[in-house]
Amino acid sequence: QIDPKVKRSQDLLEEYSAARSDWAKQAIEDNEFRCGKQWTDDQVKTLKSRNQSPVVVNVIHSAVEQAKALLTTNKPRFQSTGREDSDRKTGRVFSDLMTYIWDISNGNIALKEAIDDYYVKGMGCIMAYPDPDADLGSGEVLIKSIDPLDVYIDPSSRDTFCNDAHHIIIAKKIMEHELLGQYPEMTEAIKQAKQTSFLNGYDTSRHGLNNELTTPYNKGTSRSLADQDRELEVIERYTKA
Repeated sequence: QIDPKVKRSQDLLEEYSAARSDWAKQAIEDNEFRCGKQWTDDQVKTLKSRNQSPVVVNVIHSAVEQAKALLTTNKPRFQSTGREDSDRKTGRVFSDLMTYIWDISNGNIALKEAIDDYYVKGMGCIMAYPDPDADLGSGEVLIKSIDPLDVYIDPSSRDTFCNDAHHIIIAKKIMEHELLGQYPEMTEAIKQAKQTSFLNGYDTSRHGLNNELTTPYNKGTSRSLADQDRELEVIERYTKA
């Protein structure tokens, strides 16, 4: 029997995934284009029939890297202002706390990844989360960048930062041994988990010089029979209170 909360997350994931399928396919193609897969299969066949090589002069990659360098030249600074004079010390504490969180989370790297996703895929995501195992088990609040292809947002949302979204889902495929390492206290539940297929890959028509794989979303779940490891789908649902 499936828990009602799990069933609700699965139903929402299917709904949100169908609503953003066109965007996801285009985002994957854009990422492949940036990585050098800039010819379609028909274009490659035409060029080879003319004894021409499908050489790629990739100017997109350098343009994106230049934009990232310009936007992250200076380290972000945080400032908290109190509403009254008695809040000045508290405001200073919060500004220092944000700087501390940014530093221990390698915030500059997370920002670069989010900017890269924004320029290439059209959306960049940064997430704040609690890590109970950080600082020798004392716990820390950290930030990280998330691949926008793993984020499923309420299609009815109209706010630029999705503040009006009823649900935001983060779903991705993770190998079983990685989950056991991340959540050792959930070993029994992970071992009993069944493989599902709510996350589908997207086929693209781009062609690289060496048929290189530039994105993991066409990998699928096929693995060697000798490999007993499983690929499980992890669904995290964040609901607006």
